[in-house]
Amino acid sequence: MRAWCRGAFGAPQFGERDSMLGRAIAVVAIVAILALGGGYAYDLLISGPDEGNGPVYATEEVVRGDLTVSVEGFGNLEPIWSENIQTDTGGFLEDLTIEQGDEVNEGEVVGHLRNEELAMEVRQMEMELERATSSLAMTLGVPEEGVLDVDPDAGVGIVAPISGRVTELRPEPEEMLQSGGMVARIVDDSRVIIDAEFNSAEFDRIQEGQEVDLRPADFSDILAGVIVDANPIPVPRDDHYIHEVTIEAENPGLLRPDQELQVLVEGGIGVDATIDGYYDETSVWSSTEGTVLEVPVDPWEYVEEGEVLCRLGGVETEQFIFDEQMRIRELREALEDKRLEEERLTIRSPIDGTVASVMMGYGGELSPGTHIAAIIDNTKMSLRIELDEIDVIQVEPGMEASVTVDAFPGEAYPATVQNVDMMGSDEEGVTVYGVQLEVEDTGNIRPGMTANVSVFVAEAPDVLLVPMEAIYQEEDRAMVDVYRDGEVEPTPVELGYVSSRYVEVHDGIEEGMRVVTGTSEDVLDHEEVDAPDAPIIPTPEEPDEIEPEPSEPEPAPEPIPEPRPEPEG
Repeated sequence: MRAWCRGAFGAPQFGERDSMLGRAIAVVAIVAILALGGGYAYDLLISGPDEGNGPVYATEEVVRGDLTVSVEGFGNLEPIWSENIQTDTGGFLEDLTIEQGDEVNEGEVVGHLRNEELAMEVRQMEMELERATSSLAMTLGVPEEGVLDVDPDAGVGIVAPISGRVTELRPEPEEMLQSGGMVARIVDDSRVIIDAEFNSAEFDRIQEGQEVDLRPADFSDILAGVIVDANPIPVPRDDHYIHEVTIEAENPGLLRPDQELQVLVEGGIGVDATIDGYYDETSVWSSTEGTVLEVPVDPWEYVEEGEVLCRLGGVETEQFIFDEQMRIRELREALEDKRLEEERLTIRSPIDGTVASVMMGYGGELSPGTHIAAIIDNTKMSLRIELDEIDVIQVEPGMEASVTVDAFPGEAYPATVQNVDMMGSDEEGVTVYGVQLEVEDTGNIRPGMTANVSVFVAEAPDVLLVPMEAIYQEEDRAMVDVYRDGEVEPTPVELGYVSSRYVEVHDGIEEGMRVVTGTSEDVLDHEEVDAPDAPIIPTPEEPDEIEPEPSEPEPAPEPIPEPRPEPEG
C-alpha cells in the first residue's frame, strides 16, 4: 500500500515556523483508494489510455484558506459548585417547599423546623437578662440601656423604687453597709386602702366604681371613697355570710392604718370598717456591699420614684458593678447565640442553583447535620479530559474550547482550559495527562452528560492547504506528488500546521496545482513505505523501511478538472 501520512494536530511540521504548539509529526497509514461508485468515482480517478493497464490517480487542487487547529477529547460534565442543604440544629421538620428540579436562590427559605425546647430556652434567657438589666439599672439609677456605660468607680446610688414618704432610714455616712442590709422604708400615704364587709342584702345595693362616704372615728368631716373591688362570692363570718369589699380614699394626712371609720352607702346603709394600710409601701434593701458615701434624704421626707436614698462606694461596690456588668454581657452573648440557633430553624438555600435531589420529607424529627437536599450550580460546569503526551504539550491554561453533547446536536457551548496536569498517568500502557476545563453558558445540559471537547490551539489564516492524504515521507523529507501534464512529479514540501483534514504548506508547491491523494497501485516507483507510526524525520531508532512492491507505472492522461475543496475553517 502507498505510505500516506499526516502530522500531529497543531504541530509545525517543517521549515521556519517554530511554534510552541508543535513538537512532532506522526505517520498515519491512509487507505489510498476509497470504494467509490458511479460518476463520482470517475470524477476523482484519472486512468491511463488503456484502463486496466495503467494506474488510476485521485487528485485534489492546492487551495488557499484559513486553517484552525484543535485537540480533541471527551469527558463527563460535573458541577463546579454544589452544596447540601442540612440542618444546623435539631428539630421537627414542619414543612419543605422544594422538589427535585426546582430553581432556588441563595438565602431563599425552603423549609422550617420546630424546636419547642429551644424556644423555651430562649424565653428563659430573655427573662433572666431582663431581670439582671432592670435590677442593675435600678441600683445604679440609670436607664436600662445605659447600665453597661456606667464606670464602676462611680459607685452605686440606691434609689427609691416608688414615690412616697421615707418612714425609716437606716444608713449613716462612712459606715459599711452589707449586701442585703436595710436602707429605708417608703410609704405612699397619699391614699389609704379600706376593707369593709357587707351582708348579702347590703351587697346587692353596691357595685365596683361606686362612690361612698367615709366618716373616721372622732372626726366630724366626711371623706370621699370609691369601691375598687367587690367580691361576689360570700364567705362565712360567725353565723352568717358576708361579702368582702375594698375601698380607696384620698388621705388628707390624718388617716393611719388600723384606724376605724364608717362607710356610708346611698340608701341609708352604714357599715363599720378599718383602714388596712396605705396605697403603697415598700422596704429598700442594699444589693451590694459598700461604704456609705452620702445620705441625701431625711426621715419622713417625701421622695420621688428613682430618687437617690444613699450612695455607696469603695472596692466592694466597684467589684459588684463590674461583676454585674460582666454577667449582663455574658447573658446577652448567650442569648444572641440561642437566637441564632433559633433562626437556623428556618432552612435556607446556601447557593443559587437547581435542586438535584431531596433526601428528606417533612414530618420527621431531625438531628443537627442531617442532609435534606442537594443543590447544584449548573450555570457553569467543569469537565476533565485526558490527552496523550503529543497532544497535551499543545494545550495551555486560558485556551478557548468548544463543547458538544449528543443530547443536543448542533449546539456548542464555550469553555476555557483551567489547568493542565504536569504529571501523567498510565492508562493501559499509554501515558495520559488530565486537562480541566470550565464550561460556561451551559443552557440545558446537565451534570453527568458525556461531552466532546475541541480545544483551539492554533489558527493559520490565508495559507496554502493540501489534503492530509497527499503527504508522504521520502528519506528525511515531507513529499507530495504533483500531477502535471499527465506526469506525477514527486515534490518536497515544507509543512506547517495540521488539522484533522488539511495540512498547511509553506513552500514547495503553489495554489492551483493538483496533488495525488491516492492511486490504484500500491505505491509509486519513487515512494517508500514506513511503519505506520514512524515519524517523518527518521531517528536512529526508526524501524527498517518496508520495500515497496514493484510496479510498472504507465503514463497517465491529462487530469479531469475536479471541484475545488472547501478548507476547514
